[in-house]
Amino acid sequence: LPAINQYYMYIDPAGEKAKSDFTAITIIGKGAKGFYVVESIVKILKAQNIIKTIFNLQKIYKCRLIEIETNGGQFFLKKWLQEKSLESGVFLPLRGKNNSISKFERIESLSLAFENEELFLHKSQTMLINQLLEFPEGKNDDAPDSLAGAFLLARNKSGIKRRKHHFSSTSRIRRF
Repeated sequence: LPAINQYYMYIDPAGEKAKSDFTAITIIGKGAKGFYVVESIVKILKAQNIIKTIFNLQKIYKCRLIEIETNGGQFFLKKWLQEKSLESGVFLPLRGKNNSISKFERIESLSLAFENEELFLHKSQTMLINQLLEFPEGKNDDAPDSLAGAFLLARNKSGIKRRKHHFSSTSRIRRF
């Protein structure tokens, strides 16, 4: 990998039964020449293992922003992650994402990023690569959907500079 200056994580959680979709977690790094998929985890995971995996990844990469899909019944996981973050003292810059654009459109939008050599995968990410090649006829598309979420997040947020907040002596700061 080239030097990476910012990391972003996207989580597409799923159920934990054998016939469930895969939980897909993608970490993208922003480098000087584009975006690089650093991690692509695609597994059937129980909720506790999803939480553990996210915390382990955050300790390694210190992602600038983490987004978790909250469509359907997935919103509960965001709450559990926030509670665990407070308990453990590990900061998770977490926000929910309720997708309104179809999965097909989200994944299809990646083709331009690949054509323009703006998005790069590693050859070891075989499950992600296979699901991309089989899309839209393939049985699974969880990895490409997570990749689409991570890429959109990284592309939109990597160019934004943080605002400086200034407090004056007249600012009212509530204390408890």
